[in-house]
Amino acid sequence: MRIKDFFGWFLWEGINPVLLNIRSRQKTFDNNFAGLNIGCGLDNPKNWLGIDGGAYVLLKKIPRPCIKIFYRFTNSSRNYSLDSMLGKIYGSHILHYEITRGLPFPDATVPAIFSSHFFEHITKTEAQALVRECYRVMKNGGIIRICVPSLEESVKKIEMAVEQYRAGNISPIQKFVTYDFSGFHNNYSNHRHMYNFTEMKQLLEEAGFQHIAEYAFGKGNIPNVEQLDTREGLFVEAVKK
Repeated sequence: MRIKDFFGWFLWEGINPVLLNIRSRQKTFDNNFAGLNIGCGLDNPKNWLGIDGGAYVLLKKIPRPCIKIFYRFTNSSRNYSLDSMLGKIYGSHILHYEITRGLPFPDATVPAIFSSHFFEHITKTEAQALVRECYRVMKNGGIIRICVPSLEESVKKIEMAVEQYRAGNISPIQKFVTYDFSGFHNNYSNHRHMYNFTEMKQLLEEAGFQHIAEYAFGKGNIPNVEQLDTREGLFVEAVKK
């Protein structure tokens, strides 16, 4: 096992589960925050409360030299420069919590909910339970905005790659039939369920949300949408009445 793989395994499978088991009590939602950012990773605006079960959320509690070791021996360098990662760690408010256990807030206390590129990493059954939790904790009139990779766009790319394959060009199809990721994998490393608008609308409707609509990147009714949207995808908003 490589050092990076062992370090990732030790942090995710050794330390992280123990701490997640401890953090299970209900909390009052702080009204100073504009909303809750589910599965935020390290990308979370300062005026939003992030919630994430990832081991990297723990980095805020350890000395900087240890963070530099974490950066060196994990795959973090693929996504951030060291300075960028340090800025994200110390510049945002993130609650370390296992989201698939529910949301640790009382009924009707959260004004808005955002999630970007998280729902595709859990099963549909887990997603249904989580959306019901979102509905429970959200205030009446609150907005939920979910961004996921677009299944429709993915299918179009696959169809184009198949056309190229049938024409004799095998290069485009390779990304869909091979996998080159190396390093430690955790439960959220892979996509578990993909969504088009119809599938996402049904998910939200089943939980009780209304006025479900698709929006473009950086456009919508949720507060701070320009800060929240950092990745392209399918953007869907809904309202709790």
